[in-house]
Amino acid sequence: MAPQSWRVGSTEPGGRPPAQMNDGHVRGNPVAQNPAYRRAAVAQGAVTDPVGYITHDIAGDVATGADTYLGPVLTKPVDFASETTVSPSGLTTLTFAGGVPTGLDGSSYLEITSGTQEGWWSQIVSSTATTIVISDEVPSLTGNVTVKVRKLVTVGDFLGDNLPGLGDDSGQPDEVVLLDPVTQVGKTIVYSVPPNTSPADWVDFVSYESASGDYIFPGTAIVIRNYGAPKSFVSTGSVKTGATQVDVFPGDNLIAFPYAVGNTFNASNIALQIVDDTNPVPDEVIALSAEQVGTTYVASNTAPSGPPVNEMVDFVTYNPEGLTVILEGSGLVFRRSAEVDGSTLTFPAQVIAE
Repeated sequence: MAPQSWRVGSTEPGGRPPAQMNDGHVRGNPVAQNPAYRRAAVAQGAVTDPVGYITHDIAGDVATGADTYLGPVLTKPVDFASETTVSPSGLTTLTFAGGVPTGLDGSSYLEITSGTQEGWWSQIVSSTATTIVISDEVPSLTGNVTVKVRKLVTVGDFLGDNLPGLGDDSGQPDEVVLLDPVTQVGKTIVYSVPPNTSPADWVDFVSYESASGDYIFPGTAIVIRNYGAPKSFVSTGSVKTGATQVDVFPGDNLIAFPYAVGNTFNASNIALQIVDDTNPVPDEVIALSAEQVGTTYVASNTAPSGPPVNEMVDFVTYNPEGLTVILEGSGLVFRRSAEVDGSTLTFPAQVIAE
C-alpha cells in the first residue's frame, strides 16, 4: 500500500489543522482536570544528567488513521564533557586539554552548555584526542565554553523493535513520518517484517531501505499515524538539564519542547521569540488532541497599556494560554510564513525535582 500524503500542512475551515493535540494536553490545571496526565519519573544518582522515562500515548482510528506528534525529549547519555582551551567563536574545530573520544562522527553531536550560546549544537564530523570538528561554525561568543557530546537519537532508539506495537507491513501498516523542515518533504517509515524484510526493521515505505538509523534531531518531533486502536509505549533516556536551541524554517516544522516534565508556554519563553500577531501572518503553534481536534496558538501582546507583553493565545478565541501545559514528549507543529526567514528558538533549562 502506498504511503498516505503528508498532511501536517493542511487545515480545516477557520485555520484549524486536521489532526491532534497530545492526549494529556488540556487548558488550566492538567493534573486536576486530566487523570491521564503523567510526569517523567526521574531517578537520582547520575553523575551528569539524571535518567528518566516517559509514557507516550498514541491516538488511533481504524477507519481513517489518527495522528500523534511525539518527540524523543530524553537523550542519549553524555559521552564526553569538558571545557575548551581556545575560544571556539566562529570556529568549526574545538580544542580541549585531552580525553576526547577518538573516532567521533556524524552519529554524535556537540552541544555548548555554558555562556550566551548555551543550547547551541552541531553534528560532529571527526575527532582526535584533543579536538572535535563540527559541521557548523560556532556562533559569536566570548571566551571558553563547556560542552557535552552525545549520540543523536534515531528512529530505532526511540521506537525500539516496534515498542509501540504499531501495525506492520504484513497487513495495513501504521506510519511514522519524519519531516525535513528545509525541503518540506515528509518521509514515511513503516515497520517491516519477514518475508518483506529480514530481520524485521524500520524501513522507508517507498524504497524499503533501512530507516532505523534515521536521526530525530534535538528539539524535533515525529508523526505517528495509527490505523488501529490507541496504544502507548515507554521511552527511557537521560534527562537534559540545560537549555536547548531549535532551528525553525519557513513552512511547517515539527518541534518538541525539550523537557522531561510537562511545561507551560510561559516557562518555555516561546512567545517572546516568535513572530507575533502584529505581523499580518504570525507564527502558529499547533497542538492536536487524541480526538484529532487541533488548537492553533499565536503570540499576542496581552497588555492593555504600557510595554508589550507577549503571551500565547488561542488564535480563534484569543483567550490567554500562557499557562497551558505541553506534556512531556509531546510534539507540536510550528508554522512560519514563507515571507519570514528562519530563526532559532532557545528553550531555557528546566529545573527537575529529584
